[in-house]
Amino acid sequence: MISERDAVLEVVRRLADDRPVRWVDSRTSAGDFDGREWTIEVYDVAKADRRALREKLWDLFSKVRRYTGKPMSLVTHTPEDTNAFYAWVRTEPNRDTALRGRPRGHGPRAIGRDLPARLLQHTPPRRAA
Repeated sequence: MISERDAVLEVVRRLADDRPVRWVDSRTSAGDFDGREWTIEVYDVAKADRRALREKLWDLFSKVRRYTGKPMSLVTHTPEDTNAFYAWVRTEPNRDTALRGRPRGHGPRAIGRDLPARLLQHTPPRRAA
């Protein structure tokens, strides 16, 4: 069974169109801050794409907060910044690939006790009226 954080990360990766995605840790953040343990970084996000990505993730982040009581935060990095400072994230093993080799019932859709499956189902972003 994968953890709730791993399951959320997989959904974010899908919604971020398979861009490099990871939880903030000591490799990418020198200091500590409130909410760090529930902050996700997405790399290779052009400035023009930031808003659309936030809209895609809004419902998921809201559901996670309602279920866990923990607010999620998003940090994005432009392709230029990713090249200059974080190029190594592109070569990290893709967690999704690692999950494919697991026995049935151990992927993001089978999270059982960690998060309800409905929490991780993709819902289309809301459109402004």
